[in-house]
Amino acid sequence: MEGLTPHWFKPGYQPDPDNQVELHLRPADMRTLYVLQTGFDPATDSLSWAAVSTVFEQCVIGWRGYAADYSPAEKRKILSGTGDPRWVAWLSHIASEVYRKAILGETEIKN
Repeated sequence: MEGLTPHWFKPGYQPDPDNQVELHLRPADMRTLYVLQTGFDPATDSLSWAAVSTVFEQCVIGWRGYAADYSPAEKRKILSGTGDPRWVAWLSHIASEVYRKAILGETEIKN
Protein backbone atom coordinates (compact mmCIF):
# COMPACT_ATOMS: atom_id res chain seq x y z
CA MET A 1 0.00 0.00 0.00
CA GLU A 2 1.64 3.22 -1.20
CA GLY A 3 0.31 5.44 1.61
CA LEU A 4 2.15 3.39 4.22
CA THR A 5 5.51 3.14 2.49
CA PRO A 6 8.22 5.69 1.71
CA HIS A 7 7.96 7.39 -1.67
CA TRP A 8 9.84 9.93 -3.79
CA PHE A 9 8.33 13.40 -4.06
CA LYS A 10 9.28 16.25 -6.37
CA PRO A 11 8.23 19.66 -4.97
CA GLY A 12 6.40 21.94 -7.38
CA TYR A 13 8.97 24.69 -6.93
CA GLN A 14 12.14 23.84 -8.86
CA PRO A 15 14.50 26.83 -9.27
CA ASP A 16 16.94 24.93 -11.49
CA PRO A 17 15.13 23.15 -14.35
CA ASP A 18 18.32 21.23 -15.19
CA ASN A 19 18.68 19.85 -11.66
CA GLN A 20 15.35 18.76 -10.19
CA VAL A 21 15.27 18.09 -6.44
CA GLU A 22 13.39 15.03 -5.18
CA LEU A 23 12.84 14.08 -1.57
CA HIS A 24 12.41 10.60 -0.15
CA LEU A 25 9.52 10.78 2.32
CA ARG A 26 8.23 8.31 4.84
CA PRO A 27 4.67 8.48 6.15
CA ALA A 28 3.95 10.55 9.24
CA ASP A 29 3.86 8.82 12.59
CA MET A 30 1.12 9.77 15.07
CA ARG A 31 3.13 12.54 16.78
CA THR A 32 4.14 14.13 13.50
CA LEU A 33 0.62 14.00 12.10
CA TYR A 34 -0.75 15.60 15.29
CA VAL A 35 1.82 18.42 15.19
CA LEU A 36 1.03 18.93 11.52
CA GLN A 37 -2.74 19.07 12.04
CA THR A 38 -2.55 21.41 15.02
CA GLY A 39 0.00 23.61 13.24
CA PHE A 40 -2.39 24.72 10.51
CA ASP A 41 -3.83 28.23 10.87
CA PRO A 42 -6.95 28.56 8.72
CA ALA A 43 -6.99 32.34 9.19
CA THR A 44 -3.69 32.68 7.33
CA ASP A 45 -3.83 29.41 5.37
CA SER A 46 -0.36 28.60 6.65
CA LEU A 47 1.54 26.04 8.71
CA SER A 48 3.54 26.80 11.84
CA TRP A 49 7.29 26.41 12.05
CA ALA A 50 6.74 23.57 14.51
CA ALA A 51 4.63 21.74 11.92
CA VAL A 52 6.92 22.08 8.91
CA SER A 53 10.14 21.50 10.84
CA THR A 54 8.74 18.41 12.58
CA VAL A 55 7.62 16.93 9.26
CA PHE A 56 11.04 17.68 7.75
CA GLU A 57 12.89 16.12 10.66
CA GLN A 58 10.71 13.02 10.90
CA CYS A 59 9.62 12.29 7.34
CA VAL A 60 12.51 13.24 5.02
CA ILE A 61 14.75 10.19 4.76
CA GLY A 62 16.76 11.14 1.70
CA TRP A 63 17.03 13.39 -1.31
CA ARG A 64 18.58 13.59 -4.73
CA GLY A 65 19.37 16.55 -6.92
CA TYR A 66 20.35 18.84 -4.02
CA ALA A 67 23.90 20.19 -3.83
CA ALA A 68 24.68 18.68 -0.42
CA ASP A 69 24.50 14.93 0.21
CA TYR A 70 21.70 13.78 2.49
CA SER A 71 22.52 13.22 6.14
CA PRO A 72 20.84 13.93 9.49
CA ALA A 73 23.51 16.57 10.10
CA GLU A 74 22.67 18.27 6.78
CA LYS A 75 18.98 18.29 7.74
CA ARG A 76 19.82 20.03 11.04
CA LYS A 77 22.00 22.52 9.17
CA ILE A 78 19.13 23.37 6.81
CA LEU A 79 16.75 24.02 9.70
CA SER A 80 19.15 26.05 11.81
CA GLY A 81 21.38 27.71 9.20
CA THR A 82 20.99 30.81 7.10
CA GLY A 83 17.55 31.16 5.57
CA ASP A 84 17.18 29.74 2.07
CA PRO A 85 14.13 30.66 -0.05
CA ARG A 86 14.22 27.26 -1.77
CA TRP A 87 13.84 25.44 1.53
CA VAL A 88 11.11 27.81 2.70
CA ALA A 89 9.04 26.72 -0.31
CA TRP A 90 10.08 23.07 -0.09
CA LEU A 91 9.24 22.78 3.62
CA SER A 92 5.62 23.71 3.00
CA HIS A 93 5.44 21.41 -0.05
CA ILE A 94 6.85 18.52 1.99
CA ALA A 95 4.39 19.08 4.83
CA SER A 96 1.47 19.29 2.41
CA GLU A 97 2.50 16.07 0.66
CA VAL A 98 2.90 14.17 3.92
CA TYR A 99 -0.48 15.41 5.16
CA ARG A 100 -2.19 14.62 1.85
CA LYS A 101 -0.86 11.06 1.93
CA ALA A 102 -1.94 10.65 5.57
CA ILE A 103 -5.55 11.74 5.19
CA LEU A 104 -6.48 10.58 1.71
CA GLY A 105 -6.96 7.00 0.58
CA GLU A 106 -5.31 5.76 -2.58
CA THR A 107 -8.51 6.21 -4.59
CA GLU A 108 -8.81 9.88 -3.56
CA ILE A 109 -5.14 10.52 -4.33
CA LYS A 110 -5.50 9.08 -7.83
CA ASN A 111 -8.55 11.24 -8.50
